[in-house]
Amino acid sequence: MIWSGFATLAPALTQIDNALGISLIWVMLAFPIGFSLLVYHQAASFFLSREGTPN
Repeated sequence: MIWSGFATLAPALTQIDNALGISLIWVMLAFPIGFSLLVYHQAASFFLSREGTPN
């Protein structure tokens, strides 16, 4: 999902949302950023649980 999110950034540069008038690059950036944060959170939770530290 992170790679596919970055792959959609180039086409999104030229597209503008008609309803809001904003570039779709902001919408497409949410996918790789969100999944990167998800991976980070899962890794941090995994390592903390292996140490016996409460979440």
